[in-house]
Amino acid sequence: MKKRLVEIDLIRGITIFLVVAAHTDMPSFINEVLKTFRMPLFFIVSGYLFSTSKYLSNFKGLFKLRMQSLLVPYFSACVLSYFVWIGIRSIKNSNEDFIWYKPILGFFYGNGSSLLNQPIWFLVCLFCCQLVFCLVLKHLLKYNIFIQVVAFMLIGVVGFLISKILHLPWGLDIALVSQIFLLVGNKLKEYRVLERMKFFDYYTIILVAIFVISFYINKHVDMNDRDYGNLFFFYLGGFSGSLLIFKLTKLLSRFQLIVKLFSYFGRESLTILIFHAGIGFVIITGINDFLLSFLKFNWVVYIVGGISISLVIGWLIKKFSILNFLFNGKSLNNKRKSKSTNIKSIA
Repeated sequence: MKKRLVEIDLIRGITIFLVVAAHTDMPSFINEVLKTFRMPLFFIVSGYLFSTSKYLSNFKGLFKLRMQSLLVPYFSACVLSYFVWIGIRSIKNSNEDFIWYKPILGFFYGNGSSLLNQPIWFLVCLFCCQLVFCLVLKHLLKYNIFIQVVAFMLIGVVGFLISKILHLPWGLDIALVSQIFLLVGNKLKEYRVLERMKFFDYYTIILVAIFVISFYINKHVDMNDRDYGNLFFFYLGGFSGSLLIFKLTKLLSRFQLIVKLFSYFGRESLTILIFHAGIGFVIITGINDFLLSFLKFNWVVYIVGGISISLVIGWLIKKFSILNFLFNGKSLNNKRKSKSTNIKSIA
């Protein structure tokens, strides 16, 4: 059991690291490969960490908890990004048309393209995703796994078809497409697949083959933009790529430095998600433009800097209970330092 927890911690850290990398100008080919499974992996981890015993019979409790752990940080991040946006406009003395209320409307619409801090679309989408998952699984639990998979796949098809017509608020259509990922993650935990998984066996070869074929056929994927390509190969690529990352952790878990580093990223995933682009990248760009203009910062600098600045901000936030509540969703009356990880709270 302990080894399994180490490996899921590793996966949390790898996942948020890949999310940060996605928002840099990393080589397009690498980014396209990662897009094939990056967000599916996030949803699979969320399903893995979802407690059916705790929430299937307590939907109200899940709703209240996710309001605090997801929606409070989301709207706090929205307000912060709005003031940062106003500040940057003032510094630059921009002459562009200024529609002050447009970003505010975007906060309530909750899709990436409407947000000043685009990565936080995941918070409201995950909120919808978990509520739908809880409601659906509660009614399907009495059926065998085949019926459950078919039902969740059909929900995914419905979400896919809706996305072709309109993009629902809070990424609800994405949440429908992602239901099968949560189910797979939950079943991986139920059947203890991660504990029995090996880094390299004939399954690894099969997964690599499936992933390569899926990527070749369905090269461009972007869940935030509802760009799934062929839905069948989108799912194949998402599943195979995510399982390969699970397998990779079997190797990486042998290296304590890597385990400690990425486990730390995992524990601070909510902070990194909120601040890496909206604050971290802004600071790095400012340093590059005004202090080190003779250099051209590349994408590696943005990854390291974005994560590092986010972690420093997260450390400062924990010093003040009101900020810890606003940006981490931690209860104001909780005086003890929580040992649970941030990604667990948002998953």
